[in-house]
Amino acid sequence: MEVILGYGGEELKLETPPAPKCKTLVCTPHGKLEGGLAVDDALDNPIDSEPFSSLFKPGDTVTVIVPDITRYCGADIFLPPVLDRLNNSGVGDDAIIILFANGIHRKQTSEEKRSIVGDEVYRRIHSVDHDAKDKDHVLVRAEDCQARLNKLAVERGKLIITGAVGFHYLAGFGGGRKAVMPGVASYDDAKKFHNLCMNLDKPGRSASARAGILEGNPMSDYAFKIMNAVNPVFLINSVIEPGGKIAGVFAGDPVTAFIKACSAVKKMSTVSIDSLADVVVASCGGSPKDINFIQAHKTYEYSTGALKPGGKLYLAANCGDGIGSDDFIEWFKSGKPGKIEERLRQNFSINGHTALATAIKSDLYETHLLSRLDHDIVRAMGMIPANSADSFLSEASKALETAKCGIVIPQGGYILPVVAEKNRTSSQT
Repeated sequence: MEVILGYGGEELKLETPPAPKCKTLVCTPHGKLEGGLAVDDALDNPIDSEPFSSLFKPGDTVTVIVPDITRYCGADIFLPPVLDRLNNSGVGDDAIIILFANGIHRKQTSEEKRSIVGDEVYRRIHSVDHDAKDKDHVLVRAEDCQARLNKLAVERGKLIITGAVGFHYLAGFGGGRKAVMPGVASYDDAKKFHNLCMNLDKPGRSASARAGILEGNPMSDYAFKIMNAVNPVFLINSVIEPGGKIAGVFAGDPVTAFIKACSAVKKMSTVSIDSLADVVVASCGGSPKDINFIQAHKTYEYSTGALKPGGKLYLAANCGDGIGSDDFIEWFKSGKPGKIEERLRQNFSINGHTALATAIKSDLYETHLLSRLDHDIVRAMGMIPANSADSFLSEASKALETAKCGIVIPQGGYILPVVAEKNRTSSQT
């Protein structure tokens, strides 16, 4: 059998044994996502909200938060009807600003910003990259916490938040409240947000700071509080299917519309498996899921959920933008995961935590990585670099042939493998 693996902007062809020896995990065919509507319907018949147009009037100033280049959300599709409705409500283009939720990521090029929102929107609407290290952020207070945020999200009229909902390996799900925290937060507050994933009273990560978990997730709870403090008037979140098309749009109340989108993602993208595999071959699904290693690591996290301890993982992640962090590799000089965690607890770093999570997995699994990263960097992370795409595909095919149980995940950035509850204990052996 032949399976297509997304790799940057390319497609790789992997030969696999037939089922049941080898299983390929894909998203559940969804048709029309439950609760998900086309853009116009979502704006005019929103979830727990007045219709979009009725929320705005002449004289309003509006900030629209949009994800950066690492997170495609379909903004080029839903922003034109949003602008039309704002204009028809008396809000002119000059009263609207697009604020890119870069978080702690690098600034974007003009071409990247244009590709996110589309030519017409980029030409019409002033857009600004969030800079986490800007000194001009504004302090907001919520229940039992506070954070400094971009002043365009706090002080400038009405706020619309947008994004794509998908699994997030720490915050449970991306999208929703993450447009604000950490999307437009200061560097120190983004760092504090990510630190919430760590156990307070013992080593390791909180059991609630995991992909697919919202309830009791310390990071998600904190982000909700900060989002509510700035009181966005409307949320537009898409669910993106593998291949980059919008599977559904969820719009309206920033809490309930987001939660409905999370339910749809969980139903579409959680895949039950009978047992853990000896060999897993995965790709992120192409760009932007593998734009850099920091983003590709999420696929690393999800795909090892299908793999036995000591098993082999073959991961195809282009990483054309490199690691995505200047200080990431330096963390591996600390040694084994335990040493990295000791250092991390002394001085927490967002990318340092990703380094710890990477080190834990590369210590537990034999990981073969096909990427554009320097081979010495791959080895420093505890992985085995592939010499070429051909050698990677050949070795992965042979490993699947000889394995007792193999799994292929061609769109690993979208899929969360979960062992069926009745088989959970036996699958570990």
